[in-house]
Amino acid sequence: FHYVDFSIGNVYPKHVVRKGGTTVAVHGGGFQEGCYCNSGSDAVEAAFVSSALLKCEISAVSDNTDSMLYLSISAAHTRPTHAQSQPYSLQLAGELEVKGVLQRAETGRAEELVIEGKGFNTYGLQHIWCKVGSIQVIGHTVSSTRVICIPPYAQIGIYPLQISNNQAR
Repeated sequence: FHYVDFSIGNVYPKHVVRKGGTTVAVHGGGFQEGCYCNSGSDAVEAAFVSSALLKCEISAVSDNTDSMLYLSISAAHTRPTHAQSQPYSLQLAGELEVKGVLQRAETGRAEELVIEGKGFNTYGLQHIWCKVGSIQVIGHTVSSTRVICIPPYAQIGIYPLQISNNQAR
């Protein structure tokens, strides 16, 4: 028997979506191959990076759950109390919905993208990320229904756009 003391120092991102699928980076100590991430009633095997870093995918959370989710690290999926970290709280974020995009332009140069939708300022999110083409930029949240992104290109055109409240997704 070998006692392992897991500790969580920080988790990024701190906001995860209810539908699951958010990958979080867990920074801490004492991690080893075969660690499990426990969130809600679910335990999933962590991707081991180093003794100080794990990556965990958060599973779907019931709509009945309040706005917080607690994450802990354990040595096995059975969650033994002798080898489990203290819980770390994560904020549950709402879903983003894009209803339309307007490209504001002046003299043939793209100035900004205005994204209309909902959920952009849910639960006090700090950042909305706009991925235009292959470049990701931080959007300016105007309200819960509007975000403005400054595109990294100079010409008006058609570009793939992805909106995210989670940089790791």
